[in-house]
Amino acid sequence: MKLKSKNIFISLFGISLCLLIVAACKKDKFVNPYDDSSLKAPILINDLASIDPSNFAYLQSKIFQPTCANSGCHDGTFPPDYRTITSSYNTMVYQKPVNTSGNKFRYRVFPYKADSSILYHRMTVVMGSGTMPLYPQDNWNNVKDDNILAIKNWINAGSKDMFGNYPKMGNKQPVISGFLAFSAGNTSSPYSRAGGNIAPIMVPANSSIDLWFLISDDSTSATGFVNNTCKLSKSMFSFTTSTSTSITYSSASLTGNDFTGITGKYMHKTTISTNGYLPGNYIYVRAYINDGSQGMSTEIPNNGTSDNIAGYFALKIQ
Repeated sequence: MKLKSKNIFISLFGISLCLLIVAACKKDKFVNPYDDSSLKAPILINDLASIDPSNFAYLQSKIFQPTCANSGCHDGTFPPDYRTITSSYNTMVYQKPVNTSGNKFRYRVFPYKADSSILYHRMTVVMGSGTMPLYPQDNWNNVKDDNILAIKNWINAGSKDMFGNYPKMGNKQPVISGFLAFSAGNTSSPYSRAGGNIAPIMVPANSSIDLWFLISDDSTSATGFVNNTCKLSKSMFSFTTSTSTSITYSSASLTGNDFTGITGKYMHKTTISTNGYLPGNYIYVRAYINDGSQGMSTEIPNNGTSDNIAGYFALKIQ
C-alpha cells in the first residue's frame, strides 16, 4: 500500500514538473529576429559585375559605358549619351532617334518591344557603316551574344531603371546615381564601403554624419527640386516607423564617384545622427525627391529595388 502511494506521488510529481516546463517554454518562447525578412542585411557584393544582367546598372557598367562612351562616339557629343547611368537611360528610353531608318523606329528604346527599338536593331542588323558598337572592346566578340541578349531581355521586360521603376513617357522622374557619407562638416575624406564600391558605407556610432546625394533630372536644375526628404530605418523594406530629415541644396558642392564609378558633382545633403545604433546595425536610407513636375515624390530606393542596390544606400555601424 505504501509502495502504491509512493508510485502515485512520483507520477503526480512528474506530471507537475512537465506542466511547469511546458508553461515556462510558452511564457519565454524565443523569437528569432531574422524571421522578419525586412530586417535582413543587404547582399554584400564587390562590384556591379555581380548584379543580375537584367538590371540596367549591369548594362551600363558592362556594356554602354565601357563600350559606347568612347571619345568621338557616344561621349556626350551626340545622343544617346552613355557617359553616366542617368544620361544613358534618359537619352534612350522613349527617346526619338535622329536617324529613323525610314520612320520604322519611333524610339531608341521602346519598352516591351526590342524588335521595335533602334538600339537593338543597330546591334543586330548592318546599317550604314555596320553594326553597333563600331569600335568594340577587344573581348567584345567573346561576350557579344550574351550582352545583346541581356539588352533584348531588358527591353522586353519593360526597360526598368536600376531601381526597378518602369518608365513613363514625358517628363522623367529624378534619379539619384550617387551616395556618399562624411563626418559632419568634412568633404575630403568619405567613409569607405564594406568590401566593395557598392556595399554599405561603414560609419561610426554616436556621431554626426553628412549624407550626400548625386541627384539629376532631365529638365530640373539642381536648385529646382522641392520637398526633398531622407528617411532612415533599421528595416530594408519597412519605413513606416522611420525617422526623417530634410535634404537641402548646398552651394558647397563636392566631387565624387557615382554608382558606376563615374565622377559627378554632389550638391544635395542631409545630416543625421548615429546615436542609439549599435555596432553591426544597418541603417537603410531612402530619399524622396520631387522635380516639381511629378504628382508625387520619387522614392529612391524603393520596395521594387534589388537587395544589393538597396545595400548601396545603406550604412553599417562599426
